[in-house]
Amino acid sequence: AQGLVLLFSRALYAARQSWRPLIYQLAGGGLTVFLAIRFLAMPRDEMLTPLAAFLRVSDVPETPILLLALASTLGQIFLVILSLVALRNVAPGLTRTLLRPCVDGTVAAVAGVVAAHTVLAFLGDIVPLTTLMNVFMQGLASGIAGLLAAAAALYLIGNKEFEIIANVLGRLLRSHEDPSIVLEPSAEDLIQP
Repeated sequence: AQGLVLLFSRALYAARQSWRPLIYQLAGGGLTVFLAIRFLAMPRDEMLTPLAAFLRVSDVPETPILLLALASTLGQIFLVILSLVALRNVAPGLTRTLLRPCVDGTVAAVAGVVAAHTVLAFLGDIVPLTTLMNVFMQGLASGIAGLLAAAAALYLIGNKEFEIIANVLGRLLRSHEDPSIVLEPSAEDLIQP
């Protein structure tokens, strides 16, 4: 959400509506502060205990900080929604063009998380986390599994950006004698002598 807020704010600046990001940032900040105060005023069992149990940090002291992170996240999501609605008014076709990359990214992220968590759960029973090397190897193995699963998901759903990157990397690996054929200039690029 934070990355999209920056992107949408710059798009609104480019549309000469620089007042909107300021107002939206104030609204998002106000919501974040309101939610943080509200969450921290709640009884511990109402929200914090289930959240800590879900995140498996029930035994960690000072878990109320999780509520501040939750309030901040909800404020950023609210800010993204406000900015997207504003951009929809400025550029009507924008939301449709953003839908496919968001769905593709979500599918890839879920596939990567499931694969990484599965590898961590499998290796956790085999290799105890007693040394730095064991922790590093578990993290490396689960990271590689997550990246491969995300790449496989993007390939299976036919993501255009992934296909472009895969084609360029394939050409790069196959072209040892003439590296100039890796990227062909587009019609907009000026050919320099």
